[in-house]
Amino acid sequence: MKKTKIKITINEKEIEVKKLALGKYGALLEALDSLPKEVTKEITTLDKKSTEDFIARLPMLLGKSWDSLIEVLAIASGLDNKYLAEECDLVDGANLLKAMLEVNDFLEVKNALVVMFKKGQSEIKTGSGE
Repeated sequence: MKKTKIKITINEKEIEVKKLALGKYGALLEALDSLPKEVTKEITTLDKKSTEDFIARLPMLLGKSWDSLIEVLAIASGLDNKYLAEECDLVDGANLLKAMLEVNDFLEVKNALVVMFKKGQSEIKTGSGE
């Protein structure tokens, strides 16, 4: 059974990272849309890059997207942006991101969307969309 929430400790404060509601996904997508184009390009090619190459580029990616990353973590956790930026460390952020990814299973969401869009495109091409 998939988890719908995970309890973690952030800066000595226990929080629950919950599966995002649809309204929160909208806010998350807006935050992701604010990422610099260079960062977006790197993220879209991650599966084609080696782990070593990704790790070498990580400081640049984090530096250029720090505010957007904090916004994503705030949306995922319900914690205040200022609290995350001023009171939490990199380990806290990594643990929060890991919990967010685990609970929300973004790969499953992506796969469902791909199937949906492929089906929609085939109906358009074949004219079977009655």
